[in-house]
Amino acid sequence: MSAAQESWRRRDAAALAQSLTRDALLLVDAGGRVAVPVRRATTAGGVASALIALTEALSVTAIAEAEVNGTPGLRLLAGDGVVGVVGFELRGQAISHAWAVVNPAKLAHWNR
Repeated sequence: MSAAQESWRRRDAAALAQSLTRDALLLVDAGGRVAVPVRRATTAGGVASALIALTEALSVTAIAEAEVNGTPGLRLLAGDGVVGVVGFELRGQAISHAWAVVNPAKLAHWNR
């Protein structure tokens, strides 16, 4: 997870893509309450680019490891709060699926 986290923090799409399976899938739950650049992406390159675009759209200032619904994941922080969480499914050491939640209603418990 640390290689993906570091690549994402640096906004290095090529390096982040290397942490993903070739057929990686990203789904983003914004709940219609947050403008996001993408709601779904496929392929390692597409998912990596979408995650970086999501980070920029949310003005993320820090990325920290977290357990998200029982899976390895990351918290996306901006200012004093969590603006998103991303849970991952791994295939070996690579990320095969990513589920991002940026819907503020679903993040309330992350900001207590």
